[in-house]
Amino acid sequence: MLPAVLKHLRERRLRSAVIITVGVIAALGLADFLTSVHQLSGYDGGWNDLSRFRGALDAAGYNTSSIISTPALLNVSEGFYAYEKILVIIGVERPYLAQEVDTIVDFVNRGGFLLIADDFGYGNGVVGRLGMSFYGRKLFSSDFERNPAFVRINATVDSVDYTVLLDSPTALERVAPGWERAWTSDDTWVDENGNGERDIDEASASQPVVALWSSAGAEGRVIAVSDPGLFINDMWGRADNAAFVLNMLRAWFPGAREVMFDETRHKPETVREGAWRTALAVGVLALGNIYGKAMLGLMALLAVGTGIMAVKPPADWRHEDTLGELSFHHLARTSFRSEDRERLRAALLEKARISMCMYPDEFERLSQDELRSIIRDDDLLRLVEEPGRVRLEELEQLTVEVRNWGRG
Repeated sequence: MLPAVLKHLRERRLRSAVIITVGVIAALGLADFLTSVHQLSGYDGGWNDLSRFRGALDAAGYNTSSIISTPALLNVSEGFYAYEKILVIIGVERPYLAQEVDTIVDFVNRGGFLLIADDFGYGNGVVGRLGMSFYGRKLFSSDFERNPAFVRINATVDSVDYTVLLDSPTALERVAPGWERAWTSDDTWVDENGNGERDIDEASASQPVVALWSSAGAEGRVIAVSDPGLFINDMWGRADNAAFVLNMLRAWFPGAREVMFDETRHKPETVREGAWRTALAVGVLALGNIYGKAMLGLMALLAVGTGIMAVKPPADWRHEDTLGELSFHHLARTSFRSEDRERLRAALLEKARISMCMYPDEFERLSQDELRSIIRDDDLLRLVEEPGRVRLEELEQLTVEVRNWGRG
């Protein structure tokens, strides 16, 4: 009675642990799926996604990839050549953890390139570490297309002028002299109170919207753009947007070959994808510090211990060398059937193939003379070449010969 009760408790404990773990991860994935706005993905074709931008990068010769769990992965790989890579962060819809920001800044310090575009999100968690910020209030301008939210600016890259159209941008703050690369016109104002109108206390002034950050203490560079809308599918073909972005990357990020899209701050396609992303991120982040490693180790020990308690020990068994101990039907007395000729023939050919260290397709291509030179036994050759002429009463002796073949 008592063993049965203990067994039931062990099974319930294992099931409960699995259900709780899967439930937590699924709940986090579901929350991610339900609370985000689906946009700014490099792998979707919606009007506010980035597939045209990514396609243009592919056509320009860059290798594009994505990060779907956490940018903390940037410092996991040994031999990671940061100076050949561009990390693209377009829109920061959820804040980065401190560990992730540390990894991104370290990536830049090691020579990596960062393109970050944000307006009203959480991008300041990253660029704030570099000494600048996104203002977080919408810009309006008298130099616009269709309505004042579509702000038109002039930008220059390598002495080439571009007309660039922005979609509801903000401004860059605390940009050091020499970092600015593009500004709005002088008749631009910031909607401080968010009412969508120009108030008397909202003065006009040119505002920086594109900056190129560099530092003597860092080998990499950062391009900050105060408008993710510049890169979306709907805006990519407007004005000179596409040419400006591609030439900006080519000129200001020299030597870069790979572009990595950070997809971790955008909505997943499915709940399963959200749960998978969450599980990956938790695992990577936990491995990044001693406390996380200790927690994962403890969870692993608990899982193993629970599994040991729940799983019934297997019965005694032993592995048999089926080529060395050839038997038929497991009968008490030796008895053969007509199909056993082919079984014995197949066993002999398999032993011959293994003895020659050949792949099956190589062995099948052997000629008859080559096969004869390998086997070199008339009785066994008769079994191979003319199995129909082998009598059933001969199979017992041939079985012994097959078993011993190749041992001398």
